[in-house]
Amino acid sequence: MSNRKPDLKAVTETKRFIVPNEGDRYVTRAIDCFLNTDDTKQRFGPYFVDGDQLVFRTVATSRTGSELLENIVAQKIDQGGSKFLVGNSSALGEIGRRVHYGQEERNTAVTEIQMRLGNLIPMMPFSVFEEADLNMEALRIVQRGPEEEITRLRDTGKRAKKGAKLQKGERLRGESDYDKKYHVWILETVHYTGASLFKVGSKHFLFDLDRRELEQQVFNPFLVQLFGPAETIAEAYEAMKPVQVREAEKSGTELKRQGEWFFIKAPKDVQKRCNEIETLANVSLRAGDNRPNECKAVGFDKDGKVVEVVKNTHGRLGFHESPDDDDLKMPHTMYVTGRVRHTGREHADLMLKGFWIAVPNTATDSWQISGDID
Repeated sequence: MSNRKPDLKAVTETKRFIVPNEGDRYVTRAIDCFLNTDDTKQRFGPYFVDGDQLVFRTVATSRTGSELLENIVAQKIDQGGSKFLVGNSSALGEIGRRVHYGQEERNTAVTEIQMRLGNLIPMMPFSVFEEADLNMEALRIVQRGPEEEITRLRDTGKRAKKGAKLQKGERLRGESDYDKKYHVWILETVHYTGASLFKVGSKHFLFDLDRRELEQQVFNPFLVQLFGPAETIAEAYEAMKPVQVREAEKSGTELKRQGEWFFIKAPKDVQKRCNEIETLANVSLRAGDNRPNECKAVGFDKDGKVVEVVKNTHGRLGFHESPDDDDLKMPHTMYVTGRVRHTGREHADLMLKGFWIAVPNTATDSWQISGDID
């Protein structure tokens, strides 16, 4: 897909699009009809112009009957008299789908029609709207980031024991407890349509990849609802930083991040006092409805006294004996240390040497995006 971004303001039905006559003829004719005509019912091979949507359709057959499968390729969105055109950059699994020895293989790569649409209109992963239950008809794109080629690890679905012969690019991750086998992952380079800042109604959202995870070749797309409006992607990222994090950046205090949590290195006097505490509590850090991050911590009450660690009803060391008295015994100030592990395995483990203050970002809601995207 081209790195040239279409002009967002110019992409309406009033513009005449030049669609090169190349590649798959059905793709060429479908794109030309969808972008340049008012037709609402046309077919070009497996591609259909159906109302305000461009759709790919195919039929899956089995012993029990047949099933119609489809992918929405692009959509026209009414914007007060004109229509905004946007293509789908989510993986179109039905295009190129095949059944091999009874096993269904769905497409995960960028398709020809997506590459060609990407040269003409903005692209957005439609799966984001499904995951977050957002009304796509109310979409307004504020800013798009540059398209990228990224290197990531993908789970092949295979499992193998340590020492097994692997294909080029494959590696083992995540040992299983019951049979000592690992998941087989493969390293691949894929296209990414880029970050997007957009509005749905009066709410502002940021879609992107977790850049910390990407350093480990982990492809982890996310969507967050911002606390307030933002005009640029950079401004949106800055707005997600709480006051404590901005102050730490200004003072040069060491910072780390895992998912929606920031960790600020505690001062030396606090480090010394925390190191004197022998028993650490097991705690769960939860931001909103997200799955918690587990780690160890020490706590102090509002008078600066150490909060006692007790064994709760589940046999874990914590600041409270049962879930019913959370509010009574949770510390006024807490410092975490050691391994921070996300219970949903959506984020790589983070190792904290010494003691740190945990602070969540300012997003009012967030979603981890499942499935593949371009």
